[in-house]
Amino acid sequence: MHNNKIFGIGLSRTGTTSLTKALEILGYKSKHFPKIYLDRKKEVKIKAEYLKNYDALIDTPIALSYKQLDKIFPNSKFILTIRDKKSWLKSCKYMFKNMPKDKAKAISVLHEKLYNGAEFNKENLSTAYDSHIKNVLSYFENRKTDLLIINIPKGEGWEKLCPFLKKPYP
Repeated sequence: MHNNKIFGIGLSRTGTTSLTKALEILGYKSKHFPKIYLDRKKEVKIKAEYLKNYDALIDTPIALSYKQLDKIFPNSKFILTIRDKKSWLKSCKYMFKNMPKDKAKAISVLHEKLYNGAEFNKENLSTAYDSHIKNVLSYFENRKTDLLIINIPKGEGWEKLCPFLKKPYP
C-alpha cells in the first residue's frame, strides 16, 4: 500500500477505466467505481473497505466526493480525466441507454447529484460536465501540484501521468 491516495475524479466515460488500468500497471492497488450506499440522510457514501484497502479509487462516486476525500486523506493526488464533450455526450447516451433498468437506488441518486438526472438528458449532462470541470479547477486553483488533468481518449497518457506521480515509465 502507498502512503497517499490517488483519486480519479473524472466523470463516467472520460477514460476512468483506462486510468484504473494504468495505475495498476504503475503498482497501485486500484478500484474503478467502488461500491456505494445511501446513508440515513440519503447521501451517497463509499464503503469504508475501499477507502482503507486501496491506493487509488476512480470514477463517479469519487468525482462526487473529492472534496470530502481531500479532507480525510490530506496530501493525496487527484486526476481529472476529461474528453471532448460532443464525444462524451454520445458515449453517455449509450451508457444510459444500456444501463440495467433495475439499477440500484444509490446509483440513481449518484446520477441525480452528478448529472442532474438519472436518465440521459443532453442539456443536463452538458451543464454537469462543464460545472464539474469548473468546480474542480476552482477547488484546486492554489494546489496545482495536487491535480492532473488528462485527456486519455485524445491520446494523453504516460508522459503526463508518470511525472505527476513521480513514477518511472512502464
